[in-house]
Amino acid sequence: MGQKSNFYVEIRSLHSEVTGSCFVCKISFNNGVKKFFLVDVGLFQEKEYLDWNEKLTFNPEDIAFTLLTHNHVDHVGRLPLLYRRGCKSRVYASIGTAMALPINLEDTLKVMQERYKKTKKNVTKFDRNDTDNKNNIFPPIYYKEDVKQVYNHLKGIPYNIWIKDKKIPSVSFKFLPNAHLPGASMIWVKIKEPEIGQTVNLLFLGDWNTANVFQGRFKFPEELRYVPFQIICESTYGSTRKAEIKESFQQNIQEAVENNKTVLLPVISQYRAQEMLWYMKKMKEEGKIPFDTPIYFSGPLGLKYIYLYQNDKFPDFIPERKNFLPSALRLLSSKGSLKYVSIGFGIYIITGGMGSNGPSSAYLKVLLPNPDALIQFSSYCAEDTLGRKLQETENGEEVQIGGTPVKKLADVRFTSELSGHAKADELLEFLSEFKKIKALLITHGAISQREAFRKLAEKANVAKEVVIIDRNNYVRLNPWGILDKKIWKD
Repeated sequence: MGQKSNFYVEIRSLHSEVTGSCFVCKISFNNGVKKFFLVDVGLFQEKEYLDWNEKLTFNPEDIAFTLLTHNHVDHVGRLPLLYRRGCKSRVYASIGTAMALPINLEDTLKVMQERYKKTKKNVTKFDRNDTDNKNNIFPPIYYKEDVKQVYNHLKGIPYNIWIKDKKIPSVSFKFLPNAHLPGASMIWVKIKEPEIGQTVNLLFLGDWNTANVFQGRFKFPEELRYVPFQIICESTYGSTRKAEIKESFQQNIQEAVENNKTVLLPVISQYRAQEMLWYMKKMKEEGKIPFDTPIYFSGPLGLKYIYLYQNDKFPDFIPERKNFLPSALRLLSSKGSLKYVSIGFGIYIITGGMGSNGPSSAYLKVLLPNPDALIQFSSYCAEDTLGRKLQETENGEEVQIGGTPVKKLADVRFTSELSGHAKADELLEFLSEFKKIKALLITHGAISQREAFRKLAEKANVAKEVVIIDRNNYVRLNPWGILDKKIWKD
């Protein structure tokens, strides 16, 4: 009879829904030695989870290394907290993500500082004595010196190269291209038990997509097809099929310009802002909007990403897509008030994709009462953001913007066709390419979406076993699949 193996890998998700993405991975070797690594350390943005941001349910000093799937705040926004709490280990990311990360972390710190200052100023002394923190007053969870520590430990890695960290030499990992946005990755982690020759193969999909405008469509990597993977899979659009998404974005813009309407496009600073500029260039070249239609851009953070993407050292772009700026482009200052500014005809691409942060809220305040304006949202708008409130506000009703009631008279539209996340059928098609999935661990989605995708994945028989993981549970894996499921309590 062979030796009994005590080798397993434990995966715990620290996020229960969409934001705050973080996986704590514990390796238990056959000799009893235990090692830890992380995949992503994101910031929570849902209102009900904000107090989780300063809580770490592990000791940062125990972490051997951290792997990053991509540069979005809900995947990297808590990284500096690790170093504030004593972490000394490396952070690994693709070259594109490593180049973009400083822009993100410095802005995240700035937003935390400004929000803390504003909310603290707006409450009374009586409220400040409220121990339940009903006013959601959260001081910054880290500072400049902690952000610098991330840079000191950050290493950018080219795609498709196996890497080992000296703290766990029996673990190797490689970053694989992912079309969620430029620089995004899937991460293959290969964990070997040297004593007994067993291997666990993990594949973290991150936020996954099939194509983007700057890198084109990705092909399935043939080397993955027959690997016995345990796949950690997102479920943002777990109940939505691609055919259900109405493609209306370009038509809405074209019709608005034909009718001399002012167009406002609130955009996320990274990728969506640059994508919008590319779409305007493309629409002009195809004659869908006049070549001399003025295009305005505002947002210092978005401008930094424009310069980053145009940098010759930023990898992975289709060469001809490096020039994505449209004709008649004018850069606007994001400083000062728009209270007395007359916004004329044109297309305004303004950062602050959910309407609450960045300069977009000032433009919304001016254009929302204008019936001759189109306000086109193209990103997910979280609860308690201005974008979500506008979704829920009927035409003619008022909404509060910066403490001022503003009547909604503009044509306000929302589309998810440009989302960087694959839809349920696209995910299933991708997963069906794998021939030996031992376990599919579903995460990173609203509760309803995760459950819907679990049912679809089971019906499609894409894996030996399908489970949902969140902050309340975790799984133990061995080379053959799920060894055990556990309940976790903070």
